[in-house]
Amino acid sequence: MDAPRELVIASAGSGKTYHLTTRFIQLLAMGSPPNEILASTFTRKAAGEILERIIERLAKGAGDADEARQLAKDTGHEPLSDVTECRALLVSVLADLHRMNVGTLDSFFVRVAQSFFQELGLAPGWTIADNLLEKRLLTDTVQTALSEMETSELAELLRALNLDHSKRRIHEDLRDLVNDLIFIQRHLDPDLTGHWQPEFGEPTRSVTVDVQREANDLVTRLEALPIPKNDTKPYAPNQNWAKAINSAVLAITDRDWASVLGKGIGAKVMEEEVVFQRKHIPPDFKEIFKAARDLARAELSPRYRRRSKAMGRLAELLERVFEDVQHRIGAYRFNDIGYLLGGDDPTGGRDDLQYRLDQQVRHILLDEFQDTSLLQWRALRPLADELLSGHLGERAGVIVADPKQSIYAWRGARPGLARQVGRDYALERESMTKSYRSTPEVIRFVAKIFDKEKLPNNEVLEEFSVGEKVASDWLEDFSQ
Repeated sequence: MDAPRELVIASAGSGKTYHLTTRFIQLLAMGSPPNEILASTFTRKAAGEILERIIERLAKGAGDADEARQLAKDTGHEPLSDVTECRALLVSVLADLHRMNVGTLDSFFVRVAQSFFQELGLAPGWTIADNLLEKRLLTDTVQTALSEMETSELAELLRALNLDHSKRRIHEDLRDLVNDLIFIQRHLDPDLTGHWQPEFGEPTRSVTVDVQREANDLVTRLEALPIPKNDTKPYAPNQNWAKAINSAVLAITDRDWASVLGKGIGAKVMEEEVVFQRKHIPPDFKEIFKAARDLARAELSPRYRRRSKAMGRLAELLERVFEDVQHRIGAYRFNDIGYLLGGDDPTGGRDDLQYRLDQQVRHILLDEFQDTSLLQWRALRPLADELLSGHLGERAGVIVADPKQSIYAWRGARPGLARQVGRDYALERESMTKSYRSTPEVIRFVAKIFDKEKLPNNEVLEEFSVGEKVASDWLEDFSQ
């Protein structure tokens, strides 16, 4: 029997954990030692559930012939149909429970870093930072960065970042800024350049006269336009339009471009809509608001380019200082470990690390992959390359994901990463769309939210046949 290689796109309640534990038991039955199987999920609770399910299913097979036959059918390993075989495998798993490699990616990365701290450049005796220690890391970074920079340079950077106004808690703001900028810096695509030099679009014309005078000219043109009439009182101007025009006049005068182009008539013009307050937008109005957009772009683009470059310089400085502080204190966060594992290796000193990992881990089963960040994948990819580039039939690679359940975009999760990885390693695609948990009403609601255009290959969730019974049983317990 060949070791499985598959990408499983599984909807909520469709049996993801059951499928993953089936693959784990299959590999155990094929003779793989438990420490050679890396099974990861997103939380420690979910990891505990996977381990519990593995033991529970083997225990059922060891005590019931029907359960043993079902386990053999699920895994495709016929010897497991014998309760004696299930019992022997259960005893083996329990004896090697301390060697079971089931946990979160973060915990796996920490174990790797503990074994290879020299190759990663970690401080001897390093530890994982708790909340208080993390605050100390960030505070020391702020203080060190402030002491290293020239006063004029710091003032320019803070001015460009709009942080030079008086605040009672400027130190805390800077500490938060350190954290945010390091996060952004580390999530930039290493294959691209010019991250901190964004293009805001070139203005259609250069502003050679005073910007305020240009804005005043737009106000004059806007005030001269006739206001659309009221439907019920054709002799009177439409009050909603009158208020919107007055608001736009004030915003243009103040050069409050966010309000000019983000509210009222301007917002509709920018969205290329043709109606505002049930009235068609006349061409003259469109022309004025597009001219306002060009003026805003001409005024703001140079400013934001300067700010962006300043932010990039600050991010590079803070990241360097932060890493120095971490090494001095000997404390690192979970995401720092993943970053170091997936970071640049100019000396090639980590080749041996990947080789030794390859000897320890021969199969990877990755659950909840929709919440995997790019940093985590960069750390894991060298191992995946070693395991899945060749060795067909010998080494397993199973990725389970549900892009609809991705909730960690704020910390770098990439829901589309699962399909990209599936293509990169030519994993067999399998979809699990039948829910064994939800009632038809819930399924129909979810299918409506995630319509066919948002589901891959026009997949739809299928209703489980006993949904009505589940709903009626639930109503007996919860009458409200």
